[in-house]
Formats: sequence, C-alpha cells, structure tokens
Amino acid sequence: MKTIAIQGKLFSFHHLAAQKQFGEKNNWLHCQNFDQLLHAVATKEVKMGMIAVENSLVGNVSDNYQKIEAMNLRILGEINLPIQLHLAAKKGIQSSDLRHVYSHPVALAECELFLSKNKKILANDFSDTAGAIRWIAAQQKINKNLDSAAIGGIEAIHYYGLQTIEKNIHNHQNNITKFLAISL
Repeated sequence: MKTIAIQGKLFSFHHLAAQKQFGEKNNWLHCQNFDQLLHAVATKEVKMGMIAVENSLVGNVSDNYQKIEAMNLRILGEINLPIQLHLAAKKGIQSSDLRHVYSHPVALAECELFLSKNKKILANDFSDTAGAIRWIAAQQKINKNLDSAAIGGIEAIHYYGLQTIEKNIHNHQNNITKFLAISL
C-alpha cells in the first residue's frame, strides 16, 4: 500500500482524483495546502502526490505548474476530473437561513454567480472543500453555525452526513479540474 499526498480531507476532489489514478486502497497524507503537498513529495516524505493545476472555469490553480517545474518533480499522469459543486448543511437548514458559506477559494470562485445572486451569504475561505463540509457537519451536530453551509462534492456531503440544499451551483456545467500525479 502506497502513501499519497493530497490536498484536503477524505473525499476532497484531490482525494477523488488520486483514487482514480492510484486506486482506493492507499494511505493518504492529508495536506493543508499545495506547498505542504509539494514539500512532502520533494523531501520524499511520500513517493507520490496528486495536485490540481488548472480549472476550466478559473484557469491556473495557484502557481502549481511553476512550482512542480522549479522543484524538478516528475509528472506521472494526468486526471481531468469533472467538478460538480453543491451547497450542503445539516438536515432542516434552508438557503434562506444562510449567512455564511465555507469552501476552498477556487470552489468559491467557481460558484461566483450563485454567490452574487445570494448577497446575504458571506463567502469564507477554507483549506479544502471536504474539510469545509466536515467542519460544518461537526459544528452543526452540536447546534453551532446553523446559519452556515459548505460548498463541495456530493461524495463528501454524503460521507460527512450533510444534506444537499442546492445542487450544481457552479457557474458552468463543463467544470473540469486537471490534476497531476507527481513524484520526485
């Protein structure tokens, strides 16, 4: 079993892309950000990683391409993952209850049209989509942040026990993120 560095928690889009590339039966090093992921691969903490480099709606993801080149990392493969983003919260919470939404900055940018139509909802950055869903699920389980939701994928929503309030809130239906499998 291999250990693979991914950005985010279980069922983040990095995790889903890594499962597609490497299979489900692996260990996962959950990194808080792209730099931590790249460092884990470059220092041989792990042999491989999966990192987002481009999104069809927002363009380059951070400056990950340049960092991969600068660190002399090898590209092992490429996964183009369709991204569908949904609004999620505890059962019983409605869109009209919301004042805050949490997600990765790229996911928030991909949902800019939805957010601009819902001006009362303040967008808040989180390290990853699945992490935001996990955090909202934990908070709402103890009846905190009941005016909040998270944006992420359906797999994470189901895994962390939230309900989908609104489906497919991303700007365009052809939303694809390119991930690269990398190693030293």
